[in-house]
Amino acid sequence: MKASVLAVLVSLLASWATPVSGVTSMGTRSCAQWADARSQPGSAERFSAEAWLTGFLSGMAAALDRDILAGITFQTLMGWMDNYCRQSPRSNIGEGSFQLVNELSIRMRARK
Repeated sequence: MKASVLAVLVSLLASWATPVSGVTSMGTRSCAQWADARSQPGSAERFSAEAWLTGFLSGMAAALDRDILAGITFQTLMGWMDNYCRQSPRSNIGEGSFQLVNELSIRMRARK
């Protein structure tokens, strides 16, 4: 049972991967796809989208060796991406995620 659930989750997460600028970046799905996934409470698509974003941000924090997520809630992160996609509907969550990392880095420096 656990193996089949894991296989489904891996396939869903992989479905969010597309190449960008010659580099494969997981999560470059469109903002329309983000909004669609977020509009489905409890769905695997929503879980996949949210898990991708939190994983990306956690990975960037580790790679940058910066505690950019300190004091930030899950809802704040999801709300930020929701707003980004509403304001930039032709963008994608990969681009939005990099912008979010930049904003979180600026906030972190301001806290010091």
